Amino acid sequence: MVGLAVHHIQFAVREGSVILSKLQKVGFRVFATSTYSNVRQWAVKSNRALFLVTEVPDPSAHPAGDSCHAKDGVISPSQTTEHYPIVLPSVAFPNSSCDTQCFNDTVFNVAFEPEDIETTLRVARENGAEVIQELRTIHDGDSGCVRFATIRSCMGNIVHTLLDTSKYRGVFLPGFSVSKGESNNHTQRLVDHFDHITLACHEGSMNDVMEWYQRCLGMKRFFLTRVEDEVEGMVVKESSSGLRLKALEYWRCSEEGLSLDDGVSHSDPAKPAFVFAEAIAGPGPNQISTFLTEHGCEGVQHIGLYTPNICDAVQHMTRAGIRFMEPPAAYYTELSNREEVKQLTENLDHLKELSVLIDTEESLTDDQGSTVTRYLMQVFSKPMFNKDTFFLELIQREGSLGFGSGNIKALWRALDAHIAKSTEVDL
Repeated sequence: MVGLAVHHIQFAVREGSVILSKLQKVGFRVFATSTYSNVRQWAVKSNRALFLVTEVPDPSAHPAGDSCHAKDGVISPSQTTEHYPIVLPSVAFPNSSCDTQCFNDTVFNVAFEPEDIETTLRVARENGAEVIQELRTIHDGDSGCVRFATIRSCMGNIVHTLLDTSKYRGVFLPGFSVSKGESNNHTQRLVDHFDHITLACHEGSMNDVMEWYQRCLGMKRFFLTRVEDEVEGMVVKESSSGLRLKALEYWRCSEEGLSLDDGVSHSDPAKPAFVFAEAIAGPGPNQISTFLTEHGCEGVQHIGLYTPNICDAVQHMTRAGIRFMEPPAAYYTELSNREEVKQLTENLDHLKELSVLIDTEESLTDDQGSTVTRYLMQVFSKPMFNKDTFFLELIQREGSLGFGSGNIKALWRALDAHIAKSTEVDL
């Protein structure tokens, strides 16, 4: 299977200005806009991370106009219209089998740019993927053309648009123009690229979902930690609930000489990991179950954004009004007693002030014979929408290739505490 790079990730929301404001506080800037068939869209980016925000029209007004038609969550322009189709969750359409009044703000489209779009689409179709937008070319005058298709994932409301922009020189996609405020947009770019995308699954469905991504999109298993059980995955258990995690990514074994035993690559920022999460049933509150209930179906629970300086990023975002999850009080006490953490140069008191988590991996020996401790730092925002669903993660990797099991447990406890005490948005 040819390589899959993430082109952009798409939001569908009722009030675009609200999520735009939050993304700008996180360091993203609007660089392209579009209004077509009563649908407004904004493309925002921070270095190599690109989001597309789509404002879903009121369900009482059909979004499709005279020059386009809506089907299976795609508003397709006529053959003579130079505009990229608008992809929406099918629940946004009045003729959907879902109750349009139950539409929830969501992250639903992870758009890929494969090396060979025809091969990727053919393999996906042959392996059972539902194609909701056949391969099509949109020309955009002197800017060139874009080829695209869209397939529906096997889980929840997630779709994957496939793009070929190799012959396109426009600002984003056909129909988009440079944002009027682009020249005066000096938002500080705190984020470099997408590190990982975490999907919330129904209990017991994870293996089937992963098998679909392996079969249809050619992804390969990798291990979140070096001690992860191949069958059970990474398991975090508390007295009242639990969490199971497994992960996939596009793996270039034949090209780079890597094996699954080497750990997580993350060598290509355009190819983030896909992490799958499912609840382990228990009597207490469970953030995955809460997500599924509040969101209405399986979907994107959070996105990890790589930052080269997590402390600076958190300070900037906090001043801008973004609020972050606070780990349990005992977390930093336990951390200060770990010998491998004591060897790091990071200021634990400063990390505590910012609610930043830190975890280490197995040490390595460099060419000079010195021991190098690999570690990562993470922090998690409170929900970005008005329900306990989607949130963002900031992550800084200092040689670390996987995900800290201690940090995941701390996040689990912090999220459960948040769910237990409040259902209000704190951003």
